[in-house]
Amino acid sequence: MKTYVKLLSFTAAMGFVFVTAYASGLLIDLESASWQAIAPKIALLPSGKVFQWAWITVYALFVVLLTPTVANRRYRGVLPLWGLVGLLNVLWCAAFFMLELPLFALSVLIVEIALLSVLTDFYIRNTKYLWIAMIPILAWYIFAATLNIDALI
Repeated sequence: MKTYVKLLSFTAAMGFVFVTAYASGLLIDLESASWQAIAPKIALLPSGKVFQWAWITVYALFVVLLTPTVANRRYRGVLPLWGLVGLLNVLWCAAFFMLELPLFALSVLIVEIALLSVLTDFYIRNTKYLWIAMIPILAWYIFAATLNIDALI
């Protein structure tokens, strides 16, 4: 594969991650009164540092997966699914933090987990090792759904 294709693919993957992370971050307010009321009820809630490093890891794995997906014409068919994952990330932040609708936010997470499962299946069928990067991503989203359920109780 040509170097410029790899570089452009990496740049596109980084752009996707930046837009997704930035847009999601704009919607999160951990200082709000509603979050301060919900947070103590969530038994498994990790510290802010854990969230920070978990999302850095998830977004880094997105780049690892998206770079060859953009570069390889045979893989590009799943790019709309990745776009939906990004949009759903932003929607979840809006639903949970801005709109304060944890049940709707949970439904968004369930759809996201389903999409990530489809992507995992795609990478298992079409790549030798890339699917391994999906395991920690899926684990984090399932854990996030667990926290979301805990916020509902």
